[in-house]
Amino acid sequence: MRLLAWSIAWAVLLTMGTAQAADWTAVKLHGMVYADAGGGNWVRLSRGAAVADGRAIRTLASGNAVFARGAETVAFGPNTEGEITDRPGQRPFTIVLEQAGTVAVSAEARAVRHFSVETPYLVAVVKGTRFTVRTTTRGSQVTVLRGLVSVTTRPGGRTVLLPAGQSVAATAYGDMLVSGTAIPSLVHPRIGNLLEDAADAGGDGSEP
Repeated sequence: MRLLAWSIAWAVLLTMGTAQAADWTAVKLHGMVYADAGGGNWVRLSRGAAVADGRAIRTLASGNAVFARGAETVAFGPNTEGEITDRPGQRPFTIVLEQAGTVAVSAEARAVRHFSVETPYLVAVVKGTRFTVRTTTRGSQVTVLRGLVSVTTRPGGRTVLLPAGQSVAATAYGDMLVSGTAIPSLVHPRIGNLLEDAADAGGDGSEP
């Protein structure tokens, strides 16, 4: 009976994944990586599986995974739990809700903000294209590898614009500590024919 339940859950997950072209696909997997199939059932993912919008993803100590959609990727490190969801609106906006662990984002270079990672301690909104967010029970840390990331603490609402080369740590009390040195050549790199973080004719793009 348990095997049947898992089989049904897996079928539901795959059906949901293939029904929506905008789902994220597991392009790299190592170790134990699971997705929530609903009803309290978790299914182990295999390479090529599509995870439907808003479905929780969990990696165990031996697991890590990379999910791709178009030119963008979201990597889950070991002992990480979160979900990738799209916020409806005039402009597409992707949100990674990270509960614990480490998430690395490589977002497509665009002239407007369109991607964020949210944890219990902070919200990191992409202005650049590559950054990581690590979350524990004590707080979260954002490290920018390329471009700019706007980080706002929860609680407190303190905001800092973090350039490539710098990190910021945020605690449950709203404290914020910035470290590292900015790398100017990586703050506004040119990706193809697009200058990363170019001004948006319609505003700063902070709202989807």
